[in-house]
Amino acid sequence: MRKIKAFLIQHRELAAYVAAGAFTTAVNYAVYSALTVLCGLGINLSNSIAWAVAVLAAFLSNKAYVFQKHSWAPLTVLREGAMFVGSRLLSGAAAISLTPLLMRLGVTQSVLGIPGFAAKFLAECAALVLSYFLSKYAVFRN
Repeated sequence: MRKIKAFLIQHRELAAYVAAGAFTTAVNYAVYSALTVLCGLGINLSNSIAWAVAVLAAFLSNKAYVFQKHSWAPLTVLREGAMFVGSRLLSGAAAISLTPLLMRLGVTQSVLGIPGFAAKFLAECAALVLSYFLSKYAVFRN
């Protein structure tokens, strides 16, 4: 247990990023579920709104908790917010583009009967790493 605690202390930012990502994913699924089930909205509209709410939750948790940026001056928030949304659009486009590219390169394994699952998983991992570095070195840089 001491080793785990020491690791988390040593890698606080990375552990916080993973925790914020789990929180953001939960927000995305909760909003999507509420909109489709409780409000009766269509899948595409619900997914789009859930993505937007999740990006807002990710921005707030990354700013305050992960990268510990405490300036809430309107121009700072506007600049960071715009860059954050842009970085998420870029990492999303990377994931969308990488999946078919990886499949063309031979990463065609299915998992649980889902075609291209391995390629999608690798593409999402790459997008996660890209998002982290964009957040750390562009959006919330020191």
